[in-house]
Amino acid sequence: MDKKGISEIKRTLKPDKTAIDQVVTVFIKVTDGDLEIVSFDRKTLLSMEEAEIYKYLEIAKQTLGGKLDKNLFNIDFSLEAEQEENGSHSKLMKLRENKFKDNDFTFDFIEQLMGAYTDSNNYMVTLMHGTYDIPTKCSDGATLDGSDSVFDFIIGSIMPLKIEKAGMYLNSETNKFETIPQKMIVDKPINGFMFPAFNDRTTDIHQLVFYTKKADRIHPELIDTLTGSKAPVPAAIQKDIFSSIVKEVVGDTTFEEEKAIHDNIISVIENRAFEDNTDAELSKEDTLRILKNSIDTDIDETKFNDIYDQSLRLYSSGFALENIIDVSGFDVKMSDVKIKIAPDKTDLIKQVEIDGGKYFAIPVSKDVEINGKPVVNTK
Repeated sequence: MDKKGISEIKRTLKPDKTAIDQVVTVFIKVTDGDLEIVSFDRKTLLSMEEAEIYKYLEIAKQTLGGKLDKNLFNIDFSLEAEQEENGSHSKLMKLRENKFKDNDFTFDFIEQLMGAYTDSNNYMVTLMHGTYDIPTKCSDGATLDGSDSVFDFIIGSIMPLKIEKAGMYLNSETNKFETIPQKMIVDKPINGFMFPAFNDRTTDIHQLVFYTKKADRIHPELIDTLTGSKAPVPAAIQKDIFSSIVKEVVGDTTFEEEKAIHDNIISVIENRAFEDNTDAELSKEDTLRILKNSIDTDIDETKFNDIYDQSLRLYSSGFALENIIDVSGFDVKMSDVKIKIAPDKTDLIKQVEIDGGKYFAIPVSKDVEINGKPVVNTK
């Protein structure tokens, strides 16, 4: 799914006119590593109080929140998962079709998720079913009345439970201070999914959208259980893995080579934006081409292939472009000095040698500010 598809589905999650019809809520108690389903409840959304409806729709929207390739990932089902008779794909299809009306089957699915999701804290799982009548759109983007197709989907969310802090309050009737009873509060979703994907405004049963609140905690076991596929590289460690590959393939890099790598990646981002190409992933071939265009020495392709494959052996995809460089600027750091250059102005900084020492040289422009205050250029 792209940003437009996600935004369109999120617009159906409004209290006054929502696509969500059925909701399953499960409380899972964790005691010394043992998991127990304490409560299991299925309701029709519109039978709830208004405040409760709002809360569940917020959970659904939060599960589709964040940035693509950082918090939201398009995960293709493995061929084995789709072909397996009672595999994860067929179970999700059945849940979507029966709208959780088969309690035993839904209960078994929750237990399967529990086996893949490891956490030391109690948590809640919600499953929501929605039906969206997809409005017909003209070539100019105008929306027509009526619908030619329907998008049936499931949104699953996992939320940790936290205990309120103990406190005191003044009882106005007795004028005495009393202890506030501690309550177990449902936090925001930390992981979740939507099935199927909504690609090109149509149903795509071959893909699932996976959500993680924390970019460095993707829970690959949960992705494997849901799709039979490997997890994407966590956004928080993509830059480190990319840098490690460069280090192992070419050794130490010079200042000019690092500038060239940065500039070449920025160029890829700009070209894809110009071509209206939303693919933010840097593939293995892209990575090799960037190194060849940036490094002065020849690249050993066999060595590169071995190191790249070994570094990403646990993951399903390459790097998201904006996760491996700072697109807001080019940073040069030393122990006492930090220099930040606009991403498209790296040619302004050069490394020079003066009296046998190495220095960074930056041309002084007409407008100079120090700590936000304009200063007069010295001669």
